Amino acid sequence: MCLIAYAAQDRSQIPDVHLARAHARNDDAWGIMYPHAGHVRLIRDITDHPAFLSVWRSTPRHTPIAAHFRYGTSGSMAVAMAHPFPVLMDKDGVTLAVMHNGVMSCVTDEGALSDTAVFVRDVLKPQLEARPDLIEVEGWRNAMGAILGDENKLLFMRADGAVFLVNGWQGEVEDGVWYSNTYSIAPPRPPRQQLDQLPGFGQAGWAANGDRTCQISHGAFPHPYVDPLDDLDGCLGPYPQLSEMSEAEIYNFVCSHPAEDVTDAILEMFCGH
Repeated sequence: MCLIAYAAQDRSQIPDVHLARAHARNDDAWGIMYPHAGHVRLIRDITDHPAFLSVWRSTPRHTPIAAHFRYGTSGSMAVAMAHPFPVLMDKDGVTLAVMHNGVMSCVTDEGALSDTAVFVRDVLKPQLEARPDLIEVEGWRNAMGAILGDENKLLFMRADGAVFLVNGWQGEVEDGVWYSNTYSIAPPRPPRQQLDQLPGFGQAGWAANGDRTCQISHGAFPHPYVDPLDDLDGCLGPYPQLSEMSEAEIYNFVCSHPAEDVTDAILEMFCGH
């Protein structure tokens, strides 16, 4: 679901390993923005990681900089849909640009245009062209966050290097760098055979009282695990409504409802239970 990484002082604040992991997991496009000569410099492409690194390492030091790695959920995968997007411009270049992380359920599908492109065109540009100072108003940014909903973040950069976040609290700060999420930069999960060697995980960790429950740091897992779908006697089959939904619509459905409700809905969709 994309990643934005913002370093307020210098690109060296962002570890190379974080860039590599983020690009590997969000490899549809990449983009960079930083203030330069009174404007916001935008660089966007769909090339591989070595090509990205070459550009990244050629950018100025000691300046605010943001990188975006795209996982496309709507629109084309062309460079034109890569982030950042220009929002405001003067005759010499871009004066305000934005990066987005998330999936906008408030935006209708427009084919080749991504949800971000539509939102910039229909909401951000008209309002900020009329009132450029709105970007500085916390109430306006909060309103934009409410429109977009949870799990959607925006990072604006202005020509003077000032940065403004929408739903920035949903991101994380590590070593002075703001990340729109951390799962994109997290190390890979260890293989199952390594997990089995952890205390309390696997057969050796079952409680002595015979309740066959393994207590680990993030909750209790029954043993042996039985998938609820195993008890449905093969009733799973194509569900017309679900099959007609786009990947983005299914994604929005899953992300906008509690996990238990999603499970119940899927079982009802497939089996009428």
